[in-house]
Amino acid sequence: MKRRAFILTELLTSMMLQTLFVLTLCGAFYMLVSFSTSTQQILAAHDEGQIVISYIESRIRNAGLGLWGCRTPENIRKAFKNVSAITGDKLALPVAITTNKKPEESTKTGKIYKGNYLTLLYAHKDGGQYTLFTENTTTVSISNNINSSGNNFTLLGGKSAYTGSRFGGGGNNQDISNYAAIESSGYPVYLMPESVTGQHVRILSTTSDNVDIHPMSELLNIECERIYVSDSSGGRSFMVSNLGLNSSGKADWNAQKPHTKGILEIYMELDTTPDIPIFSIKVLVSEGIRSDTNKTPRPEDWPDEYWKPHKSEFEVHKVHVSRASWKLYNLEPFTY
Repeated sequence: MKRRAFILTELLTSMMLQTLFVLTLCGAFYMLVSFSTSTQQILAAHDEGQIVISYIESRIRNAGLGLWGCRTPENIRKAFKNVSAITGDKLALPVAITTNKKPEESTKTGKIYKGNYLTLLYAHKDGGQYTLFTENTTTVSISNNINSSGNNFTLLGGKSAYTGSRFGGGGNNQDISNYAAIESSGYPVYLMPESVTGQHVRILSTTSDNVDIHPMSELLNIECERIYVSDSSGGRSFMVSNLGLNSSGKADWNAQKPHTKGILEIYMELDTTPDIPIFSIKVLVSEGIRSDTNKTPRPEDWPDEYWKPHKSEFEVHKVHVSRASWKLYNLEPFTY
């Protein structure tokens, strides 16, 4: 019995069909991998944008906490008159929006501040000691006399309470960590440890002659941070710089630290027109470098003045804009 063999044409046709099938599978696999990578980049960009927003929110909602008695940025500058880094006559704290060109100068259009630099003066509970309360038995009105010796208050926990806290304790009035906010008082106070026993803290006002310290008042840490985007290793990043001291013991900004990579720029507005100021932020996030030769256009809701300076760098990225806005009830007592 004769068996019929495959002719060359049939073999070639079979191989060609198999090749097409393999190529189709490879193409589908490549598209699946590309789609998965693109999706991961998009999700990561959304996460990075939200990380920046969450970082700012956790601080801006405490901006001006315990400083309500100051009422204006001018009075805040007077309260911290010895802290030279934040006493410029144009820095509108506790929430100061400026630009990278003039980081010490708050500018506004009407009653709306705009820019890509944010300086925050905020208060929070002491991270190292949760029993840091004044133990005086009556309400005491303290004076503005820096040489006064009558403003001593025992702290719950005595000496260990102070040394276990995050307050500076060095007696340097340029050091922001030597200042405290007291919610019920409304003014910042300067702390100086008692040199004899170390178990008392002398509370010296720097703002008013009538600062009332109530019994069991809690001392809150005061911090000042500058937030912006700058170049870092591996590309542009969201940066944070804390106010501290330089080698000469003068108030100065510490070296910037990268917080979140892949952030191309931030843009903020503080609208002080309503009784409750409204803070808005937009975060320009990279979703990765484009794989084609096309150029990314500026997003419609992104301001041109913060796209143009880095246009050639931004347009090679796929970009995403994260945004948020809040009513800052903590700024209601302040007049900008």
